[in-house]
Amino acid sequence: EIRVRAKGRAEGFLELADMPPLRLVREMGMNGGRLRGDVVATLRLKMPFSRKMTGEDIRVVSLDASVANFSTRGLLLPGLELGGGKLTLKYADSLLLARGRGRVSGVPLRFEWRRKFGRGVTGDDAKARLVLRTTLDDATRKRLGLDLSAWMQGPVSVETETRLGNGGARKFRVKAGLDKVRMKLPAIGWSREAKKGTEASFDLILGEKKGVRVERLSLAGPDGLRIAGRLRLDAGGNFREATFSRFELNANNRLALGLEREKERLKAQAAGPMFDARPLITRLFATRREVDKALRSVFVRVNIREVLALRGERIRDVRGEVEVVEGLVRRASLTGRFASSGRKILLELVPANNGLRRLFIATEDAGALLRASGLYSRIVGGRAEFTALLKGGEDGGVQRGLLVMRHFMVRGDERLSRIRRKDGRNGVARGPRRGQRFTKLVLPFSTDRHFIRIGDALIKSPEIGGTANGLIRRADGAMDVGGVIIPAYALNAALGKIPVLGMLLTGGKGQG
Repeated sequence: EIRVRAKGRAEGFLELADMPPLRLVREMGMNGGRLRGDVVATLRLKMPFSRKMTGEDIRVVSLDASVANFSTRGLLLPGLELGGGKLTLKYADSLLLARGRGRVSGVPLRFEWRRKFGRGVTGDDAKARLVLRTTLDDATRKRLGLDLSAWMQGPVSVETETRLGNGGARKFRVKAGLDKVRMKLPAIGWSREAKKGTEASFDLILGEKKGVRVERLSLAGPDGLRIAGRLRLDAGGNFREATFSRFELNANNRLALGLEREKERLKAQAAGPMFDARPLITRLFATRREVDKALRSVFVRVNIREVLALRGERIRDVRGEVEVVEGLVRRASLTGRFASSGRKILLELVPANNGLRRLFIATEDAGALLRASGLYSRIVGGRAEFTALLKGGEDGGVQRGLLVMRHFMVRGDERLSRIRRKDGRNGVARGPRRGQRFTKLVLPFSTDRHFIRIGDALIKSPEIGGTANGLIRRADGAMDVGGVIIPAYALNAALGKIPVLGMLLTGGKGQG
């Protein structure tokens, strides 16, 4: 048994170790690589003292080496260049283990390389196993050409594992810790704060002509986040297509998705049991919006069993198409039915002149429409049509908005009950839950960044009617609205039609 202690440059150490009869570099599958640094090593050899001894009889018992100030290119992984770190090498029982740390493109990296070699070691056992560990923050990802700031912010701990054959690495198993990552999807108004226990894993497949494939993707979090599928990136690392058999952001967003990207345009198909549209509804008339800088337009074809709207309303069997351009819904055609009544709803949004968009909504359940929009919750039943011209940009809002409703009931509104019927002794309304039926509501309005402007609004029933117009300040809700409450509306309307006398008795059309 011979023990050799060596100290010197790494290049000489590798050259010596690869000379016959040792041939360690070739035997370990590391030939063609380059290693630089300062080596301190201890090598133990065993051989028989015999006139018949050959090179095959010399056996390496163990190797312990450390390399300071090392750099390497292609030694651990073809094309991988590491530098500015420390490396330790250990060999015993036919297993070689290399551990160390360094930098790749300025990113700190820890690695572990291991391989069995010798007689009788074949197949996967003869392939080296390489594990790389690092943490990628926002700035590092951007520097590496992996700018994901449109969808996530925060440091990601990454561990990759691969088997190295004669052709180099082709597939990496990647695990990512996302405990400190905030996520968002601006296109649908979804966001999520960092949560402990969030992690992802996937297979990264390299070396294909079309770029990079991601297979067996799994993303999970403690709040019901579950995403599973596959995707493809081009040679530049840009997303091209994906299929997600499971896309569950939380209990209220459970879909399957198919995605295809053409330059700055994304085509998608979404189908599944549930989608939460409340953030989108809240932002429908917003003047400010968050834009996904990575995509100019998104086109989605939907087939969703149930969509959540505001004030507890749900819309079932939602089908149609939606196009979002620069964060703004540009075109839409959707149909569905309210779960509470089974009544249908139709929404159409098309481009108009001067950059405007023409919106049309029709339903046979006006009350459900207003609740779903978050506007008013006391109306029951009725038919409704809503038309408007929507503006975009910083001065976005509504031009020529018009809501027309027919044959509906207002139920549970204390203020309306006080007007309609008063007790002569104390002025308290009787039975506000009984409701008041109306035959028609006409509400013209417009909005901008500062005000909601109400035109000549009219509401009428046989018992009571009213007119109104004015201004509401959006910043604080301050109102300057005037109008007329008209009791016995049917009688007043009939009297108002009488020439001259009607003008004297009622003050003219719409008065009382």
